[in-house]
Amino acid sequence: MKIEELEKTMKGAFCVHFVGIGGISMSSLAAITKKMGYRVSGSDRVASSLTERLSAEGITVFLSHRAEQVREADLVVYTAAVHDDNPELAEAKRLGLPLVSRADYLGWLMSRYVTRVGVAGTHGKSTVTSMLTDIFLAASLDPTVVSGAELKEMGGAYRLGGRQTFLFEACEYCDSFLSFCPTTAVITNIEYDHADYFKTMEQMLASFEKYLALAGRAVLNLDDAYTEQLAKGYGGELVTYAVKKPALYRAENVTFKEGCGSFTLTEKGRMLTTV
Repeated sequence: MKIEELEKTMKGAFCVHFVGIGGISMSSLAAITKKMGYRVSGSDRVASSLTERLSAEGITVFLSHRAEQVREADLVVYTAAVHDDNPELAEAKRLGLPLVSRADYLGWLMSRYVTRVGVAGTHGKSTVTSMLTDIFLAASLDPTVVSGAELKEMGGAYRLGGRQTFLFEACEYCDSFLSFCPTTAVITNIEYDHADYFKTMEQMLASFEKYLALAGRAVLNLDDAYTEQLAKGYGGELVTYAVKKPALYRAENVTFKEGCGSFTLTEKGRMLTTV
């Protein structure tokens, strides 16, 4: 479902139901939706600390997938792991309820913000998203965040902040990140993964290239060969970083003491500060 169409649907919606609500991303989307003023329900197969937290926040969580659980919903959000034979999806289709994937729903949610920073890459997405969150919080920039991991400073894996900045983890599986609308696209690294969907490395690289094309600015790690390859063909504003190779920003004199790292941050070879 396109962002414009979903925006119209949400204006007329009262209750949103999440199929697979126990996932780290889905639970965050459900909680944010609740805080936006909608009535929220959802289903999953087993209880967890995430579903218990959602219940404590006033969200109805069903620990089963049953057709009758979607009958009061105005919109049904589902994950890529949910198949067409799921009884709730089947009932939603029978009733003619609007159905939207998790990726499309996240894309609509972030479209309401001015600055949208998406962190992609095979490794390190949650870590970098958490680091960005910490920096934005320290700078009193009040970000809204949807991460793939819980962060103590947020008290979970999400944060509902102001309407200026949206920080999010951008997963490549099933081309999910192509449903997003980043203004800045970050890529930490690329390694062949998700072989059930990406049949070749070329297909995976093409997907990341399309992700970059969604944003006017890219922040890329030149120490990673595949990311460096994509940097050469990028047409927007390019910000590069590295430890080993020449780049706009470099971490130099990297040392570790008792597990704590420090380095000199340089811009075009000029020292900025010690981190």
